[in-house]
Amino acid sequence: MGTLKHRVHKNNPHMIEELKQNIRREIVSISVTELRRVNANFLIRYLECILILIFSSSYTVVHMSDKLNFKLV
Repeated sequence: MGTLKHRVHKNNPHMIEELKQNIRREIVSISVTELRRVNANFLIRYLECILILIFSSSYTVVHMSDKLNFKLV
């Protein structure tokens, strides 16, 4: 799979048009599953930040893959 940047530069484009074509090709190839996974990951990280701001004085937020756990400090 690899990162988008790695995939775009895989064939070492030398011309700006080649680079643009690679970018277009790779963007189109992103699957719905991958977009959903990225969106879910972003949402979890966003919520962790909000919760840390809210509870930072009395709670610790622990991130464990797809779950948020709260521990009273």
